[in-house]
Amino acid sequence: MRPEGRNRGGPSPDFVSLVKDALEHLYDPARLGDHPLVGLLLPERLPSGASRAQALRQALLDGIDRLDPGPAVPAGSRAHRAQQVLALRYVEALSYREAMAELGLSQTQFHRDQRHAFDCLAALLWETASARWHEETPDGAGVDRATGRRGDGETGVDAETGRRGD
Repeated sequence: MRPEGRNRGGPSPDFVSLVKDALEHLYDPARLGDHPLVGLLLPERLPSGASRAQALRQALLDGIDRLDPGPAVPAGSRAHRAQQVLALRYVEALSYREAMAELGLSQTQFHRDQRHAFDCLAALLWETASARWHEETPDGAGVDRATGRRGDGETGVDAETGRRGD
């Protein structure tokens, strides 16, 4: 089952794939520094001393932390498993079999939960990026959440580099 947001202007399958790819290279600074998500998620100017790779890694780690539903939600719930799957698999860099064993899940359920977790993280990052895009367009053009395009019909992102350019 797909998240409701996807049919209501949420992230495209391509965006979800970019998030998955970035997670798979979370500890590879060369890959993260040139990743297409840099241009989509990060501000044009980073804090002094921060590299693009560090900033993207931190955005992904913060997103995973934000998926934690807190102690009021039962530990075995789907929401908790989504956060745990990403934390074990990508933050702690466990193999999928180790993460699967840690969570006590079958292979099928683990992969189902992992797909759900990718969708949840991508939706969270998309929301954050969309809000920033709208703030950064003083002419009011904004970015259409359904298409990822600015109001003027342009994406504002170079398809090859993933960097925003005006």
